[in-house]
Amino acid sequence: MNGKTTPQFHKYLALGDSYTAGPLIPGQQAAWCLRSNINYPSWLEKRLGVDDEDGAFTDVSCSSADTSNMTQPQVTPTPSVPLATQ
Repeated sequence: MNGKTTPQFHKYLALGDSYTAGPLIPGQQAAWCLRSNINYPSWLEKRLGVDDEDGAFTDVSCSSADTSNMTQPQVTPTPSVPLATQ
């Protein structure tokens, strides 16, 4: 062993707010959450060697989340302006 082995993880759950979700970084996967698929949790998943073939990696980070969202769902308001005008 060379002392540089990377531990293998079987499951990885990422929680967090905007800082973790990576809003406005290209590769948005959850538009209402502004979560990028190249955010820090996605990078760390690859770095740790998490095998995502069986859904072992779950990223539920979401912009505007706070500590209350650990036990309660985050509600995202809908736009109050029309999406299309004439």
